[in-house]
Amino acid sequence: MSEPLTDAELAICIGIIEKGEAVNVASAGSELPKATAVAVTRLKGAIVGVGVIKRERLDYAEKISERAGFVFAAETLELGYVAVDPAHRRNGLSHALVAALIANRNDALFATTSSKQMKKVLCKAGFARGGDEWDGNNSRLSLWLHPARQST
Repeated sequence: MSEPLTDAELAICIGIIEKGEAVNVASAGSELPKATAVAVTRLKGAIVGVGVIKRERLDYAEKISERAGFVFAAETLELGYVAVDPAHRRNGLSHALVAALIANRNDALFATTSSKQMKKVLCKAGFARGGDEWDGNNSRLSLWLHPARQST
């Protein structure tokens, strides 16, 4: 999460997200460069995993809150686009990506998913399920929330 990604690296990340088949790739292509934070996993210099904290999207957060029937602040940022290249899955990389993204954040976050594996990742990272599932474009989605950390 240090230097901005090059256009070529962004294209690699979009390709990995596309292989995950969970999100609209066109949306990811336009939103990824606007992300608040980006984490990538590299093996031998090659990007094999990606995850982001998306920019503030008040209307989208309100829509998710309504669909889940669970109230949360519209200013809450979304953790998303967590994806690992198929050849490198089941090695804990999604856990590492999520951990890196939330490590130094004090604000609350939300995420949505239909993936059983991603639900485990979110739960282990301290997210809790909120509200009801709803019909997404391809599957039943659920809302997951990570609480704000208390200032010391």
